[in-house]
Amino acid sequence: MVFCNETLEDMNQDLDSSCTKEVFKRVPNLNKLGILNDSYDTISLDILVNLPQLETLKISSLRERVRVPVNFTFPTNIKKLTLGNCKIAWKHMTIVGSMPNLEVLKLLDGDKERPGWEPEWEPTEGEFCKLKFLLLRTMFLVQWRASNTNFKSLECLMLKQCSKLEEIPHSIGDIPTLQIIELDDASPSAVISAKQIQEDQENLGNDILQVHVLCEGQFNHQQSEELEAKLIANLESNDDKLQISACSQLTNLINGINALSKGLISRIFSRLLKFLDRDDFPQLQVAAAGAIGDILFCSSHTFNITVNILIEQGAVPIMVSLLSSAEDELRGMVGVVYLSQNVRCQSNM
Repeated sequence: MVFCNETLEDMNQDLDSSCTKEVFKRVPNLNKLGILNDSYDTISLDILVNLPQLETLKISSLRERVRVPVNFTFPTNIKKLTLGNCKIAWKHMTIVGSMPNLEVLKLLDGDKERPGWEPEWEPTEGEFCKLKFLLLRTMFLVQWRASNTNFKSLECLMLKQCSKLEEIPHSIGDIPTLQIIELDDASPSAVISAKQIQEDQENLGNDILQVHVLCEGQFNHQQSEELEAKLIANLESNDDKLQISACSQLTNLINGINALSKGLISRIFSRLLKFLDRDDFPQLQVAAAGAIGDILFCSSHTFNITVNILIEQGAVPIMVSLLSSAEDELRGMVGVVYLSQNVRCQSNM
């Protein structure tokens, strides 16, 4: 039985038959509410309609998922919302996204499989307009098609156990208020995308955004093969933008590949050296020189093998000629790579 009075402002309640609309009518000033469903019975959220002052709401279910009706409207004053094991399809997440005052959102899924559950979330433009903090803990989200127009006030993004998430949408980094992206046991590809977002923002002069990786997952064999295929496809593309993007992403992608074979290194160097010959495109030359340097620094255990492959591909005369380039940035980049190559070669003699 629940006993309430009209001045009650904070309540944590295990859901039972006593938790009815009539009960909540007696506490119109309630501003904090926690509901725990510890049974196999489904619960009705109609009990919330009489709580106009509610600002913090936490709903959790230990067994049966809490079903949120498609046409349900949360109390408009809610600023903090936690949904644990609640059944809202991604396509119906506008129920939450349209909440006008929502600032903190935690979506926490259990670890049980959800047959037939949609793996894609594409928020509607303009949703989550006041949201500052977003925590996603779900192993069921694969593709997240969001943009800076969906979360224009976001300050902190946290991803936990998002083991299937392919990547964080790149435009998330363009949110001017975003300060932190934190990943804990997220997929390796999500981690890579977060690091790329941070790097791109730094190149744009944004030093505020920080990426914290608490526990990074590991690529399995299939993921490693897919990563190699993606890397080669981008490098061998005829699209200048994809080529530059591939060079800039090379370090993070290589770190995610389980074993960098001689064949793969040779194939990568072959393309990068062709990029160095593009006198008509200095930006690509700079990106390629930087990528070669990244590979050398990432291959400390196989450095001699890597350098030999580079030499066999004809890198030395190309780099020597570029040391006389009129492009200061290119000349400096090639100089650093050439010097580090020679110094480390001598140290390994």
